[in-house]
Amino acid sequence: MRILAIRLGSLGDVVQAVPAVRALRLAWPRARIGWAVEERYAGLVRLLPCVDEVVVFERERGLPGVVSVLRRLREVRWDVALDLHGNLRSGVVTRASGAPLRVGFPRGRGAREGNWLFTNRRPPMPAWARHKVDRGLSRLAALGLEVDTLDRVPRLEAPAGPTARELAAEGEGPVVVVHPAVSAFGAIKRWPPERFGEVIRLLGTRAVVTHGPGERAVAEAVAAASGGRAAVAPRAAGLGALAALLAGGDLVLGCDTGPVHLAAALGVATVTVFGPKDPETYAPRGPGPHRVVHADVPCRPCARRRCYDTICTSMVSPRAVAVACRALL
Repeated sequence: MRILAIRLGSLGDVVQAVPAVRALRLAWPRARIGWAVEERYAGLVRLLPCVDEVVVFERERGLPGVVSVLRRLREVRWDVALDLHGNLRSGVVTRASGAPLRVGFPRGRGAREGNWLFTNRRPPMPAWARHKVDRGLSRLAALGLEVDTLDRVPRLEAPAGPTARELAAEGEGPVVVVHPAVSAFGAIKRWPPERFGEVIRLLGTRAVVTHGPGERAVAEAVAAASGGRAAVAPRAAGLGALAALLAGGDLVLGCDTGPVHLAAALGVATVTVFGPKDPETYAPRGPGPHRVVHADVPCRPCARRRCYDTICTSMVSPRAVAVACRALL
């Protein structure tokens, strides 16, 4: 059987789709399993032993990129397409796969932008499937799997590479990895870098600050506010290098952003500062212990992308975050 999973992005969502794809491999050990994913996250999918083939969606190329992925999809006669994304782009990829069985989300319960028009099997969303991991796993009911028995924890193996412990300042005790930045799309979830620096001072431990493209200034602001306890890591050359770096820490601290979800799946303890999003749906999952810190304000959770007064993040105190970190350290 040839099965194509579609989860194009983002990093946290790709990580949280791993249990569903791993469940496919356990159910059908001899199946040919592919994963359609955006180019920037393909490096992570290539680390998964449960995936035989990565179909790269080159979003930045525009129409030529779309034509390229459609041509690549037609090279394989897929039997099943499993849409774990639920938007227009993933719907087009799902339909273009040519698979006679196309599994997706029901309208209003995960499918948007007309995505449901491209699928032909949409199991109802069970009441227990509030978290994004569970929502993805619930789609496997269309393939006859007992979804309530499946492992709901993303698990990844860290590749070899420089680790946070190797980059931290000399000394004894734990090393905290801080990833303070968020994407421009998720700017509403941002917590000030000065507060991350204050958490490091309160903990009194060594720290390494990671960053992605265009985020070094944020990392340097955290280091400057840390009282000399934090070192800024070199920019990781790809998701594999970032995974190796994160896996070397004793704790990863950040906002609700992809690298924290990646760390959780690698088995590292995490503390996440949550703003508008609902932790019951978006909190990191992984083999290790995890804590979420958020402010008890009446307007959260919400689905806004912009807000004139983000009290949901501004009212989260560094002391409360430091307490959560100490509990796991």
